[in-house]
Amino acid sequence: MISAAELIRVGSSAVSDGGGIPLIGLVARSPFAVAGPVRAVSCPLGDNLAVQVGVTRAQPGEVLLVHVVGEGAPVAVWGEIMTVAALEAGLAGVVVDGAVRDVSATAERGLACFSRDVTPAGPAKAGGGSVDGVIHPCGVRAVTGDWIVADADGVVLIPAGFVDRVAAAAVAKAGREPALIEGLARGETTIGLMGLDASAVAIGFDRPGSD
Repeated sequence: MISAAELIRVGSSAVSDGGGIPLIGLVARSPFAVAGPVRAVSCPLGDNLAVQVGVTRAQPGEVLLVHVVGEGAPVAVWGEIMTVAALEAGLAGVVVDGAVRDVSATAERGLACFSRDVTPAGPAKAGGGSVDGVIHPCGVRAVTGDWIVADADGVVLIPAGFVDRVAAAAVAKAGREPALIEGLARGETTIGLMGLDASAVAIGFDRPGSD
């Protein structure tokens, strides 16, 4: 089994190219990359009690993956207090398909944090949602035990049964890139280095019927 540190090293782009599933629209809110097994949480828009329960059930090294369900103006389900709670519990990071706040404090405290939105509006704590159920962040099915790789390029989900396969493909992809960069430095082109067919692209009005 590949380590979280190795997945962070190869990065989310290589993991995506290797077969991981991008969670489109989630943005880094602190300057830290993260990789690790998922602890899945869903919560209704405007309420973070399930998020708090999720932190208490999470294991060290896990990434809390939160799907906020509901339509309406964004309401933060994560902030500085939850960041401190997560760090004390040993979580590696948090990914929220929804809103967060206190992003400067979260970054200063050193927690990897990704979200769709940022807002100062805070949540209620009445209940609803689930922990360790099936969730659908960004329309992608996810469960506890899947893996997340997230960095400045974005967030990628790896289903639990495919971690080794995707990781191997990502490592292989990342391993090929230094040779490409060296070739470019020698004056070669991406077309030649990758063995691409430049004739498949029309130049000017060369393609029949282009006028």
